[in-house]
Amino acid sequence: MYWKVSNKWQEKAGAGLTVFANPRLRHSADIGIMVHKDYQNMGVGSALMERLLDLADNWLMLVRVELTVFADNERAIHLYEKFGFEKVYIIISIEEDCFGNKNHNFN
Repeated sequence: MYWKVSNKWQEKAGAGLTVFANPRLRHSADIGIMVHKDYQNMGVGSALMERLLDLADNWLMLVRVELTVFADNERAIHLYEKFGFEKVYIIISIEEDCFGNKNHNFN
């Protein structure tokens, strides 16, 4: 199940929430936010995050919300930490074998 957060910055920012389909993971979801560089540091990311977390907490009754962010995206990391997110693990590299399978090396 995927939820898109509509906003007044339709062409410049977006956010979405995907509830995991596995019944054992139904209590959790993955979120994503995108803000055009011209609209960063204007509160757009915070507004989208507030709407996503409201949806997760008050409408979908989720217990866990996850996200993935590049380690060098300091602005995004600051936003996520501001909303209480914590680093669980860091993927230090992704290697692909000859069959196309991706192997993650965690730190």
